[in-house]
Amino acid sequence: MDHPEAGGAELVNEELAKKLVLEGHEVKFIVGGWPNCENKVERNGYEIVRLGNRYTVYVKAFNYYRKKLKNWGDLVIDECNTIPFFAKFYVNCKTVFIIQQLAREVWFYQMPLPISIIGYLLEPFYLKLFKDQKTFTFAESTKNDLIKLGFKNELIKIISESYTIKPVNNINKVPKPTNPTILYFSAFRAMKRPNHVIKAFTIAKQRIKNLKLIVVGDGAGRYAQHVKKMIINAPNSNDIEYLGSVYEEDLKRKVMQSAHFICCTSVREGWGIIISEAGSQGTPAIVYDIHGLRDAVGNGKAGIIVYQNSPEGMAESIISSFKNFDKYKDIQLKAYKMACDVNVSRTFSIFHNFLI
Repeated sequence: MDHPEAGGAELVNEELAKKLVLEGHEVKFIVGGWPNCENKVERNGYEIVRLGNRYTVYVKAFNYYRKKLKNWGDLVIDECNTIPFFAKFYVNCKTVFIIQQLAREVWFYQMPLPISIIGYLLEPFYLKLFKDQKTFTFAESTKNDLIKLGFKNELIKIISESYTIKPVNNINKVPKPTNPTILYFSAFRAMKRPNHVIKAFTIAKQRIKNLKLIVVGDGAGRYAQHVKKMIINAPNSNDIEYLGSVYEEDLKRKVMQSAHFICCTSVREGWGIIISEAGSQGTPAIVYDIHGLRDAVGNGKAGIIVYQNSPEGMAESIISSFKNFDKYKDIQLKAYKMACDVNVSRTFSIFHNFLI
């Protein structure tokens, strides 16, 4: 969770590790590092070993295992975040597979040519190498993708994501702003498409004159700078409140409570934990119809799915949601209930029982 780009997957990992340690197990993480990071960290009873970076960690992990861990562990969990570690081919103990989501279109948003094309074409082939493994994933959409690649249904278990902010006790007591307000809350990365939310806001603003937008997020590189310029240069920039990154828990809860809807426009997600976090604060989501996001809103039962994955489609859903605001309390309650079902205790039970 110390990694600058950490998200829902890293949170689940560490929460599971805490529970494994409490049961008396020894746990080590082998992960990629970043400039000037500590190479080894111990916390909550487990050890984190950081090797290389996001690209070199795979080779370094192989070498580290062969030199220092060959006879240490009873189980290796190979987590695929775009690329797996291929641990099943070199460890001398049991292995299982965890995957948040297939990358697919994300390759073209996050990687330059020709790497994006190569990755996109190779992904189905290297994932098929794990079809005989016990596999954990986080959404029915991803499970269906894996089955199409030849994974066996009985070897796949869906586990829950996790978040740390405390759900509100009563959503009816959550104060909402007088003006209709939408929220973007995520990193400024190309695959998250924050530019779509800003464009959708500009379009919807033409029909909802008092519409407000709160933007939370930040990032490095040209894309993040482009998004910040979009906020400054938007036709209704005075009605956009940009807060930068928000990490402090009480402030995060306050920001999430201060909007009527959170808007999510990613290319693909494993789940979209921000939807569950916002739901726990009484704020339902309007989402693109993509893997992970549709699962996080119960296929439209606990949120609103946009009919067309475009700023225009998002704008229409925003307008429609406020026009039919009499339905808000119902969808707010369903989003809250679904968010409260997302918890690491249930995940650990499924995880633990499936391993046995």
